Amino acid sequence: MTKIIKNNNKRYKAVSKTVLQQSYQCSPYTFRQWTKKINSRLGAYQGGLYTPKQVKIIVSHLGEPPLIEDIVYKPKF
Repeated sequence: MTKIIKNNNKRYKAVSKTVLQQSYQCSPYTFRQWTKKINSRLGAYQGGLYTPKQVKIIVSHLGEPPLIEDIVYKPKF
């Protein structure tokens, strides 16, 4: 029997809080409450965007959002 191993290494885009809230389908208040515990690991929210590394930390903490296509990087070619 052959096992199929999926590569789950996703590349994330730099996205705003609004895009993340929409991808998780929650209110701004709920999103703040969910991420309150990991604020020290996230670091500063600068320039109006979370960096791809910060997005990866959020996804690892909260799990994959229902609308993951909004935050996953897809090459143009």
